[in-house]
Order: sequence, then structure tokens, then C-alpha cells
Amino acid sequence: MLTAEQIVAAQKANLETLFGLTQKAFEGVEKLVELNIQATKAAMAEAANNTQAMMSVKDAQELLSLQASLMQPLAEKTVAYSRHLYDIASGTGAEFGKAAFALGVRYLGVCCGAGPHHISQSMPAGGSVSGRFSPGRPWHPAWCRRGLRLHAPRPQQPRHSGEG
Repeated sequence: MLTAEQIVAAQKANLETLFGLTQKAFEGVEKLVELNIQATKAAMAEAANNTQAMMSVKDAQELLSLQASLMQPLAEKTVAYSRHLYDIASGTGAEFGKAAFALGVRYLGVCCGAGPHHISQSMPAGGSVSGRFSPGRPWHPAWCRRGLRLHAPRPQQPRHSGEG
């Protein structure tokens, strides 16, 4: 039977975990907002520059050339934005995974697009991941609705003295 002190300690630990995860979630949102503000500022500046360039076009051939020259940088910026977005999402997910692992979770369900390289970010040093997957094909549809087992040495549990 649990004592009042044990119940209070468990509740305190649960609240600390809740507030810690809430802080991690807000940090992820903050990074996302910052990324979007930077992207919006850059897009507005580019729109102004591109509009000025369009206004100075003298014929259709020059217009087509200008449009073509704007497409490659746009594609590169879109890829860069997607990479930053992915880094924010996977970093925040890894923080949640680490917290889950610290709580004793040893099995994570994953969906399409997730693979061992994503789950391993949640592991302590020396841990490993196993499950049903195709090595070298992390985006394989076989991942859908499957789980991965997390393997790491179990931490030593403190021994309580005086308990029988």
C-alpha cells in the first residue's frame, strides 16, 4: 500500500514531467514561429525586389527570362525551409521520446516515414532499436502502424533500506 508521502512524491514527479514536456512543446512552437517569421520577411523582401525587376522589363522575352531566373532560387528556398521545419519537428519529437524513455517506455509506435534513425534520437548513448523495417529504406510503407522496440541497459534501481 502506498503511503501519503509516496503518493505526493509521485504526483510531484508527474507534474514536473508535465511541465517539462509543456516547456519542450512551447520551445518547438517558438522555433517554428521564428522560422516562419524569417521566411515571411524574406518572402516580402523578395516580392518587393521581384516586383521592381518586373516593372523594368521591356519585352516578353526579357519577362520570360526573368521568370525562369526566379524559379531555381524559389525551389532551393522551399527545400531549405522544409529541412528547417523537419529539424524542428524531429528535434522536438526526440525530446518527447527522451522523456518517454526516462519514464520507462520501451516500445514506440510509429507511422509512415518514421524509421530507426528517428527513434534512435530518443535513445541514451549505447541504446539500439529493433523492429520490422527494411534497412536502407527508412521511408518504406512497411513502417505504417508498426512499432519499434527500444533497447538500452536498465538503470540500476536504488535499493530502499529498511523496507522489508
